[in-house]
Amino acid sequence: MELIKKLFTNCACPQGRMGRAMLKFMNLCHAPLTNWGLKLVEIQDGWTMLDIGCGGGATLQRLLKRSKGAQVYGIDISEESVAKAKKVNAKVLDKQVSARRRFIG
Repeated sequence: MELIKKLFTNCACPQGRMGRAMLKFMNLCHAPLTNWGLKLVEIQDGWTMLDIGCGGGATLQRLLKRSKGAQVYGIDISEESVAKAKKVNAKVLDKQVSARRRFIG
């Protein structure tokens, strides 16, 4: 039961080793749905976009690829998520992509 509780906690706010594994899983498994949803939006060049709950940062990359000259911001409540998002977007971090931790409440 404790393992299941940790698993669900790490879905909402990834932490530690299990959280890092969850972020890799999320970046991979959320891709088809995210790509489908982004196809429904007419994203234009030069947009400034915000990903709330940016998780592992893969969607930040997808947004950047769809808008030449874009600025993309990601926020998340999880330190692990923000660290992963920064790592995934290291080449454009603080140039076109920013990822920060924000608290709820």
